[in-house]
Amino acid sequence: MTYELGTFKRSLAEHTRLFWTLLRLGSARNMALERLVGSGLMQKWESAGPDVREAVWEVLWRETYGHLTPPPLQVLPPSCAFVLFRGSRHLGALLVLEEMRLICREDAYETVNALRSRWSRDAVLRELVSITRRKWR
Repeated sequence: MTYELGTFKRSLAEHTRLFWTLLRLGSARNMALERLVGSGLMQKWESAGPDVREAVWEVLWRETYGHLTPPPLQVLPPSCAFVLFRGSRHLGALLVLEEMRLICREDAYETVNALRSRWSRDAVLRELVSITRRKWR
């Protein structure tokens, strides 16, 4: 990436609420999406290239889980992203960002709608969201 990892983590942290809302299958607010688009985070992640994306994923994984070997970035289902987000917001946010990159549409609004549509079909994710909502009531 053309900028350091610390800056990237701060950018991820700025959008944590949006990524968490998407993982809980909630509706993203227009202002949050506009902030994401305006930050250029999605574009920077896309232009980083596969080797750099995997390297960032590995660094963030090892910061959280020590010397455990990270799974490949692109094969994790949304339910895993949900669980990882609960343990490390950076890992969870990175998985949401990667998923947005993979299903990229013309604009952020279409991308988010496609993401929510795809994830809402995941029964495990729906159950995790349901359990989390009941737990916090």
